[in-house]
Amino acid sequence: MTTVRKSSVLPYLKELDERYQKLKKELTGNEPNTNVYDQYHNNVDQFKEEFCEFDKFKVALAVEDFQTILKQLKSIEKLKAPRLRR
Repeated sequence: MTTVRKSSVLPYLKELDERYQKLKKELTGNEPNTNVYDQYHNNVDQFKEEFCEFDKFKVALAVEDFQTILKQLKSIEKLKAPRLRR
């Protein structure tokens, strides 16, 4: 177990949350183009409810960005608080 100050971990938690929200937003996608609904569904309204579109490139960037903070967290040992010398 590593003992760290909460204030040392707080910036990492903030970054982790921000990057997770960005990834989640990209994966949620946008409303699909209704011009192609007949290729995927019989009803345009149900098509809008059941499908979404997203940019593969933006998703890949968001995944890489999220992985960056995860890699930084692997080195959390460096934040270990020093013990008191008595």
